Amino acid sequence: LLQPLEGADRDAVREATRVARQRATALGTAAPRFWYQEGLRCVHAAFARHEAGESIPAGEVAWLGLLLTAILVRDAASLMVGTYPAAAHIALWSEVARRVEPGYVAAPATLLAIAAYGSGAGTLARIAVDRARADNPSYSMAYLLDYALSHGVPPSAVHQMHATLTTEELETQLITCPTAALPRLPAPVEGR
Repeated sequence: LLQPLEGADRDAVREATRVARQRATALGTAAPRFWYQEGLRCVHAAFARHEAGESIPAGEVAWLGLLLTAILVRDAASLMVGTYPAAAHIALWSEVARRVEPGYVAAPATLLAIAAYGSGAGTLARIAVDRARADNPSYSMAYLLDYALSHGVPPSAVHQMHATLTTEELETQLITCPTAALPRLPAPVEGR
């Protein structure tokens, strides 16, 4: 379910990731609110494409993957579980996790795990957590979900812990810790 796509799509996403990294570097880190708002816009646009039955173009996948490296963008996306049905989350984050380049998998795979676990698909959640941790062993959100899955924490408890985070709190974090809205670009894979 979460094996990386290969072939022409992999080549297109790889090139799009290179372009996205250049764009992010050129935009810099001076405007955390821009990064946060751009992340929200891209997540909503990706859901809209999925609802319309469209595939996400390689450039948008790469840009979304890059934006999700920002903690606040990832957290905001995770709060959209009530905005879009769980099945939409599972479909979207599965596609993104399969298509993004190495180094960008942890966030969408973790978002998939949250949606899957919350909807009772524990096996899919486990696969997604394992994929996230393989991509980034120190990814804290994946570690927490791994712990919950390994220790039999019921999905309702995970949902309750997660439900305590609100959009207003994210806005406050944007003010108090603006660096959490900035993308954290992984080191480029050698030769790419």
